[in-house]
Amino acid sequence: MVDHPSSPFSFQAVAHALAAVDVFKELPSVGRTRALGISIDHLNFQYEARIFASRGGSNTPFWQRWTAAHGSYTSEDTVSWAERFLRQEFELFCQQTDPQAQERDRRLHRLCHVQTGASAPPEIIVRIEELCFLPGVIFPWVTAHAVFIRRIHAYNRALHIHLDALDRHLGELSYFFINHPAPSVLTEQIAYLRQLLQEAEASFPNIDAWKRQLGLDKKFSREAHAKQRIWTPLFKELVDLLRPFCRGPKKHYWAKAVTAEHIPQQAFDRASRLMHLSHPELWDDHPDLVKSRYYALTESEKI
Repeated sequence: MVDHPSSPFSFQAVAHALAAVDVFKELPSVGRTRALGISIDHLNFQYEARIFASRGGSNTPFWQRWTAAHGSYTSEDTVSWAERFLRQEFELFCQQTDPQAQERDRRLHRLCHVQTGASAPPEIIVRIEELCFLPGVIFPWVTAHAVFIRRIHAYNRALHIHLDALDRHLGELSYFFINHPAPSVLTEQIAYLRQLLQEAEASFPNIDAWKRQLGLDKKFSREAHAKQRIWTPLFKELVDLLRPFCRGPKKHYWAKAVTAEHIPQQAFDRASRLMHLSHPELWDDHPDLVKSRYYALTESEKI
């Protein structure tokens, strides 16, 4: 298996991005809040319930595998764990036997170089499979965490309102409890609970930066998968890999300086079909959309 470090879609690069999202394994400042006598069990439950619901509960095979793998998480750093999980998922992807996977496999192993007639090298086939595989992990991972963030924002806003009200009531009643430690203790506890929420919320900008890194728009929904910018660099790499194995006018594949107009239509057709066979729920078979994305990125690279 060959990784391409310069590509944003190497296993290592994607693992780094996914690890940035998985920031809620343990709430920050846990030790300090417990020392102050603050129980965060309820807060943990609220967060865990929301991320569980955001992942579709226990009925989604992908998240079932994720939960099982994450249960064995020990001292391994998050990035290494994410990369290992990606590779395990890729092995399952390559072992699929449904009709779509069988057609994808036939198409890949029939690729022949247009000039030499030689079959596509195994490392090229594997790289094409990797590019076809990754959206099936990236999209559910991001979708779940985007939903989770919206739900946590809503929950935290409500909790802040309750804390503000409690602070206000304590201030109004403090003159009844002169020299009594209860109001000051509660005030300190409320302040640290606010800090806990703020530290958790501080992770959200990291997730937005991660989306930009992979080319995902801020507004992310299941209905807008095909509109995400992530497809543009992904299809650029996929089409370039397929080009030597696609027929078209000879002036195209004999050209020394490859430009967008030198790409045979067959390359766009095959790239779109392979992605559709891999993830029909994410990508409809639209070769013209692949072509327009490829042209747009190629033109931007000239600037």
